[in-house]
Amino acid sequence: VCGCGIGGILGLNDEEDRLVFTEIPALRDKRVKCLAAGPSHSLALTPEGALFSWGIGVAGKLGHRNEESLWEPQQVRALREEKVLSVACGEKHTLACTATGKLFAWGRGILGRLGHGDGEDSFEPRQVMALKDTLILKVYATSDGTLCTDDTGRCFVFGDSEEGQLGTGDGLTFWEPV
Repeated sequence: VCGCGIGGILGLNDEEDRLVFTEIPALRDKRVKCLAAGPSHSLALTPEGALFSWGIGVAGKLGHRNEESLWEPQQVRALREEKVLSVACGEKHTLACTATGKLFAWGRGILGRLGHGDGEDSFEPRQVMALKDTLILKVYATSDGTLCTDDTGRCFVFGDSEEGQLGTGDGLTFWEPV
């Protein structure tokens, strides 16, 4: 990792900025296949599908059932029984899709960015039930929205599209996937 270390967001158990890439000691014994980073939190995903999060925990976006910030990576326990394949970080929300095609979303729920239909915050991963019968393969995040694709190539979006960031052409907010 490298960059601004404020709030421990680099996962190095300190707030020092890093000007060159630095290994994360807490992940030293893990093989990491992908990293995802938002403005104030990050994710690491192993080839086995284990998901780790760290950073500023506002609105539960780290997925550990609280709003505590973590200065080092910690496995997201709620997804231990799932093999996570794809992850994304929005500004205030987090997303993961699994080998069985389930999409999970958690963090700040306002503006529909979680796709649960209720706008409530979620402090742990919660399946997006509107897509429960759809095989989701990949997930992407904007600051206030979510995009995901299924096994047939269809794209679903939800969240805030006031500035057109979801590509729907209407600038609306979608509380559930469309």
